Amino acid sequence: MKSQSSKFCLAIALFAIGTSTAYADATIGPGFTGAWFDPAQSGHGLFVEILPGNRIQAAWFTFNPAGTEQAWIIGTGTYAGNTATLTSVVQPSGGRWIPDFDASRVVANPWGSLVLSFSDANHGKVDFNSTSGYGSGTMYLTRLTEPTAASDPGWVRTDALNIARAGHTATLLPNGTVLAIGGFEAVGVPPSGHVIDDTDADTAELYDPVTRTWSLTGKPKLARGEGITATLLQDGNVLVTGGWSGCNPDCAGPSNTAEMYDVPTGTWHLTGSMNVGRTQHSATLLRDGRVLVAGGDWRGGSAELYDPATGTWSYTGALQSTRYGHSATLLQDDMVLVFGGHSFDNDMGGEIPATRYELYDAAVGGWSSYDASSSGGRSIYPVAEGVLLREGSVLSAGGGNVVNVPPDCGGCEVDNQPLYDTFLFDSTTLAWTRSAPLANARSGHTATVLRDGDVLVAGGSNDVLAEAERFNTRTKRWVPSGRLNTPRYGHSATLLADGSVLFAGGYANRIRSPESELFVDVSQPSFTIRPGFTGSWYDPAQIGHGLHLEVLPGNKLLAAWFTFSPAGEQAWFLGVGAYSGDTATVTSVLQPTGGHWIPNFDPSHVTNNPWGSLKFTFIDCNHGRVEFVSSSGYGTGSMNLTRLTQLAGLTCP
Repeated sequence: MKSQSSKFCLAIALFAIGTSTAYADATIGPGFTGAWFDPAQSGHGLFVEILPGNRIQAAWFTFNPAGTEQAWIIGTGTYAGNTATLTSVVQPSGGRWIPDFDASRVVANPWGSLVLSFSDANHGKVDFNSTSGYGSGTMYLTRLTEPTAASDPGWVRTDALNIARAGHTATLLPNGTVLAIGGFEAVGVPPSGHVIDDTDADTAELYDPVTRTWSLTGKPKLARGEGITATLLQDGNVLVTGGWSGCNPDCAGPSNTAEMYDVPTGTWHLTGSMNVGRTQHSATLLRDGRVLVAGGDWRGGSAELYDPATGTWSYTGALQSTRYGHSATLLQDDMVLVFGGHSFDNDMGGEIPATRYELYDAAVGGWSSYDASSSGGRSIYPVAEGVLLREGSVLSAGGGNVVNVPPDCGGCEVDNQPLYDTFLFDSTTLAWTRSAPLANARSGHTATVLRDGDVLVAGGSNDVLAEAERFNTRTKRWVPSGRLNTPRYGHSATLLADGSVLFAGGYANRIRSPESELFVDVSQPSFTIRPGFTGSWYDPAQIGHGLHLEVLPGNKLLAAWFTFSPAGEQAWFLGVGAYSGDTATVTSVLQPTGGHWIPNFDPSHVTNNPWGSLKFTFIDCNHGRVEFVSSSGYGTGSMNLTRLTQLAGLTCP
């Protein structure tokens, strides 16, 4: 998308359009909103907006027949099937650039009519008939931009991971970026629909919340599949441990290795190895700076401590129940709560739910075990981590129970039944109590504590969920919280410094996905640009000129301003920039010159002149402000903005 404005303004003949296309099969709809041009006539084109009620608006940014000035025309009409007709197109005149703009002097001069027809979602033509000296003719159209599609309020697509991964970790670093590492990559899906050929991910990448992009960082020393842990240490670096190793495609077994990510340099180095190989274990940062790892060693239940000062591991008290895939939460009294997961039954030869929970006391290096049968004895392969609430209790929601275990299982795969259950653990009474159930049974989901203390649960593997729910810690009830753009499970969810939550990767439709998105808490004061901002904007005090905005994938924003020069001639300029939160910045705005109207248009004559920069700031979905700094005689200043058009298929509450 970085080259969209130059494609529109310069002579970039991407491909030729034939003239024998039949126009009968396409049906106009919200997806036709965007910029359209003729690759053979790069340097001018149309912005099309599909409005509610089968209405359409088209603005043509072009040049006059003499080639002496920029020109723009605009009109609205109706559409049916594959054809739209705009019978009253106007060409405003009489305006001047800010601050000399006077709306009373703008005249909407009749220009003529346009008929747009489309052969498919990416190709069409526009027939024009001008009554003001522009003649009649046809220009063939190809889609140039496709604005970001509508999404549920609060859910915004962002840059995709460079590597499709699931079962990875995602850690918020002190500088605000997010480190993703490990997980499995998929290289094949058989007819059964189950993922095969698990490949350890040997890469790591960083998400920048300012640019909203992922970039590869230093390569880890070892490839690691699912079941790893990543722990942010007190010195700001990240300790990564264990996981499956050698899964290319057959797994060699749990790894005992550990390595450290150095945040300032973006590099990795090995540190001391654990005493045993572990996968689907837990790793908990204690308040004294050491890291407790527990379980994950299959038929054993050992635990050990990592000392960052020496880079070495030492055994501590063993768990009283063997387990893997469990949850571990540091409580406010410095105890560590471990619950859930799978246990291994030697008599049955297979996995069963771990029905006891344990508390680790770092002061004595030992565990206390308690009966957790009242909590359903959940297995955690699909279950989310327990999360510590502000009042000190621990929330556990959803998960899966191991069911239908055959006699003499011998390590066979078993079914995990997604659950609706919600439980709260009271660290004072050491008891679990049942709370309001989830609206959707789910496992393999994530649970994230938001800035206001509520808990956001999203995704899961009950037929791959998109639904999200929010646990209100005051009412102790769940409320719907929109839908993920990409249904997923086995993904990561990371609370960012601005209060939004980054969702990345996971399994989507049984294959690993690189897709990422942000949950923006619309119930909080923070506000962010979203797909519904696409449309026309203007200042009601300056009727007669305005902007067309398009929110594009990858957190890009296209802005085109149809206006007048300081001397009172028609003028237009445009550019593509980036947005974050409520602000968008377009640093390279262009003002093309040198073109002529059809049929004398020659893209080689178009010059792409630097105009300056634009900065947009929005206070809500319908109001904002644009600040401009021009290097070409238009000066500096600002204009208040109000939404003019609300497009079909795009909402912004």
